[in-house]
Amino acid sequence: MTVPYNPPTGGTTPARALVVSSAALFTDMLVHGLAVPVLPRLPAVVGAGSAATGVLFASYAAAMIVATLFAGRVVDRHGPRTPLLIGLGGLAAATLLFATGGPYWLLMVARLAQGIAGGMSWVAALCLIAATTPMEKRGQSMGVALSTITLGVLVGPPLAGLLVEHFGTASAGSEAEASNSPRSQSIRSSGASSRPFRRGSSSEAALSPPRRRSW
Repeated sequence: MTVPYNPPTGGTTPARALVVSSAALFTDMLVHGLAVPVLPRLPAVVGAGSAATGVLFASYAAAMIVATLFAGRVVDRHGPRTPLLIGLGGLAAATLLFATGGPYWLLMVARLAQGIAGGMSWVAALCLIAATTPMEKRGQSMGVALSTITLGVLVGPPLAGLLVEHFGTASAGSEAEASNSPRSQSIRSSGASSRPFRRGSSSEAALSPPRRRSW
């Protein structure tokens, strides 16, 4: 049994819905990809360690999984347009919060907020396409929209790498922190080869060859 297609009301055409949804999906994954080269360079993340860095990356996906479970009910009750706008607005606010480069807990809050906003945007965008596109063109529209997700992942990390390389980040001091590794600190604290030898010192005596005694 084929369900008849009812044209959408309110001026939203299938082409406009596809453009808006694709832009929302692309923007979300672009922001996610921009964080890949930047996160490991932030001082708070460097100080937290490798395990905390992995948790910070995974928090985005964890928040999105939880958000998508509730986003479907919100879209069913209020339609896709309002949740889509809420998701995009939340993504912008979370990105600004993340850009402050604050302490680790604040970065975690920003990443969780990005995941929640991204989950809301994904569900609303795909539902908008499904609600406005006839069945015979729905699969093609879904494919175009989903391809923009991969495009955002593809463009985000290289773009962020270029920006960091040419303009730096708020974590430019991470290079200095990397030089203060435990090994370099131990070398500096030991004082080896950091002070010149003084004549008559034990260091000079240890390195100088033994003198022959004349009889």
